[in-house]
Amino acid sequence: MAQEEARYFRLECVLEEGTKIKVRAVQGRKKVCLQASLEMKSLGDVTTASTSYRGAQVSIQVPSVNRRCIDIGADLEGGQTLLVGSIPTGKQQQYLYYLLSARKIMESGDGN
Repeated sequence: MAQEEARYFRLECVLEEGTKIKVRAVQGRKKVCLQASLEMKSLGDVTTASTSYRGAQVSIQVPSVNRRCIDIGADLEGGQTLLVGSIPTGKQQQYLYYLLSARKIMESGDGN
């Protein structure tokens, strides 16, 4: 039996400010093995701290950063879509949903 030919695909892109996705897909004959990491960052509360610098009292702003990461692994057939969601937790008060779809990549030199 002939071994199934696989193709590899990697992508890293920013979906919107503070949201980045890294995708690695291995395309087999019938399925796509999808591995992805979805990272979301946002600024939280900003506090003020005071200190003495060169004999003068100065204030600095110290922001907090909220970070959420979702790791994904799934086998998809061509045309299938995976729904990835995140529910509100802690100070994060919004639902986030993303759809990842698999499509078969056609040969570029097949004459079609």
